[in-house]
Amino acid sequence: MTLVRGLPSVAPAAHTALTLGVFDGVHLGHQAILARLKEVARRMGCPAVVLTFDRHPASVVRPEACPPCIFDLEDRFALFDQLGIDMTVVVPFDERMAKVSAYSFLHDLLLGGLGAKAVVVGYDCRFGHRGEGTITFLEEYAQREHFAVYEVEPVYVGTEAVSSTVIRRAIQAGDMPRVASLLGRPWRFHARVIHGQGLGHALGFPTANLPVGEMVKPALGVYAGWAVESGVRHKAAIYIGCKPTFPECAGAVVCEVFMLEYQGDLYGKEIMVQPAKLLRADQRFDTPGALSAQMKRDVENVAAWMEVNDGE
Repeated sequence: MTLVRGLPSVAPAAHTALTLGVFDGVHLGHQAILARLKEVARRMGCPAVVLTFDRHPASVVRPEACPPCIFDLEDRFALFDQLGIDMTVVVPFDERMAKVSAYSFLHDLLLGGLGAKAVVVGYDCRFGHRGEGTITFLEEYAQREHFAVYEVEPVYVGTEAVSSTVIRRAIQAGDMPRVASLLGRPWRFHARVIHGQGLGHALGFPTANLPVGEMVKPALGVYAGWAVESGVRHKAAIYIGCKPTFPECAGAVVCEVFMLEYQGDLYGKEIMVQPAKLLRADQRFDTPGALSAQMKRDVENVAAWMEVNDGE
């Protein structure tokens, strides 16, 4: 897949089939849009192009209501590539872009800048200033501007339409099996291991400490899951919480990973973490010794869960 950062100086091809959006999560609904895009592009004999943004538009137009990310940009790019997209164009979204009218966005960027002859979008598509660009808007201009519009209906899991909002709520509830069913894959995140305060080591369970950054925060507690380092997947007890047993540490959400059957120094290495099952909620213990005893039980519970679920 070709990745273009910024607006290309010339259209990438004489004709393109194009979709646009944030695509946070690249979930089942997004995958339906991308599959239709590839189908249309194949029929037209042109590249399948995704137009996305370097940040969530809400971070500029409604920063107080901007949702946390499910996957970062680099993860989304990797998923676009795996799904067979030919080109991704990443447009900077700033206050100037937020003021571009829907017509200018369509005429100057999609049609003029990217050579779109087909636009494939979800049922809830909105773009341009104040979100004035909709399916109805696209259909009104399609005949005059000589391009085709394809609308993709929502995908349902059970009775609920799949959306990034629904997935964020499921992550925040710690319902990782449901998250996986909505994404079409397990949810995971990656980060570089940083120095912690050595509390895990002092309690008998040395952990890899990871910054949680801007990502959506799962329900606080202990999870069974996996950690991948240098391409090798390890069973792991994953703690995401506020360390309430230690008042001097309490407050900020942290992620600490204890990898079962792993020996080695992880500091400075990037690892991928996949929480799979919430085993217990975060809680305060009266003494460090009581916490250490619970951590031992947590690791045993993770190992027991893995006996049944290691193939997931």
